[in-house]
Amino acid sequence: MLAKPWRLFRFRSLKGRFWQGFENSQFYCNLIQNLNDPFDCKVRWKESLLRALATTSVPAERRVTLQSVLAAFEERDPLLEAGICCFSATMDNALMWSHYADAHRGVCLMYDIPADYFRNKYEHPDSDGFFFVGGSRIHYGDDAYCDWLKTGNLNKPLKGFPVENAVSRIFCSKAKAWKYEEEWRLVTSKPGVLQFEPTHLTQVGFGLLTPDAERKRLGEVAKRNNPNVLFSQAVKSRSSVFKIEYIVA
Repeated sequence: MLAKPWRLFRFRSLKGRFWQGFENSQFYCNLIQNLNDPFDCKVRWKESLLRALATTSVPAERRVTLQSVLAAFEERDPLLEAGICCFSATMDNALMWSHYADAHRGVCLMYDIPADYFRNKYEHPDSDGFFFVGGSRIHYGDDAYCDWLKTGNLNKPLKGFPVENAVSRIFCSKAKAWKYEEEWRLVTSKPGVLQFEPTHLTQVGFGLLTPDAERKRLGEVAKRNNPNVLFSQAVKSRSSVFKIEYIVA
């Protein structure tokens, strides 16, 4: 049975790196130091692993696996280099438009990507050591990483690769305060570009205040890359004062 494709939404300002990535069908995986939360991706992995290993309820077989993760991390600190690309699992969040799409002057892009696409395309390190580590929704909790080490599935997302999964989980664990974002992430071994098929962009959503000139340019580029791409327009709901709805654009 084939894994369900990843449906990911990306709220974007039309400034900075946006146009390069949009025109060339690329995701840029950024340095973790550039994220907007100083706690993000700063999990104290050694402390978490030692606490998990000290938990008496952890079975002996799992303890052996956690020891192997600890040894691998001590040999190469997973926090030294990583690339992160952030998405949301929903388009229906007014705060995301304000925080990440230039107060509705930007866009929300919808992608449908086969679950194994980046794993197959970037499985082996290139000459610079760049490769795809994994993709996952964010797991929220004040001690989310340690909780996963103690009771979570060490064989997800990659069966038989607990060390790689433990690396991905570090970068996909956040405090409960961020839960409203319903975030998804792609993680790479270091900052760099992930190239994808233009047809993976399936919808372009315009904000309430996206300028007409930018809408036109967005439409031209998107149609050139994928003639079947859809367009939607955010509008103020008629049924709720603060709700957003979408119409065909």
